[in-house]
Amino acid sequence: MKEAPLTPKQLAAEIEVGYETVRGILKGDRPPAKLLLREICRVLALNFEAMNDMLVTEQINRKFGRVPATRKNDPELQSIEGAWPLLLPEEKEHIVLLVERYVERKQRQQSAPPVPRIVPRPVR
Repeated sequence: MKEAPLTPKQLAAEIEVGYETVRGILKGDRPPAKLLLREICRVLALNFEAMNDMLVTEQINRKFGRVPATRKNDPELQSIEGAWPLLLPEEKEHIVLLVERYVERKQRQQSAPPVPRIVPRPVR
């Protein structure tokens, strides 16, 4: 809205809703419905898919206090995420450091040139 040449009242008129609805959305008091978000994106020339992803992420964060870090193809992270709240802060720190070390080692292995193999001489 800061970059758009529209005031909240003008935006409300463009998307045909009340000023209080737009004011609540801009303040973050009430998230817009999907259809209303689509209209806002149309008027402000924003990417609807990106804005909808942001909206869903924010709604999940408000409801659960955090956004799960799970991926569709990696169900192993779900068990780690479920156990995470049970760990002490130093245990969490230890796990994070351990993962970082594994990643560093893997990156070094991938960037290092292959070690030449010593081939025995053929017997004559």
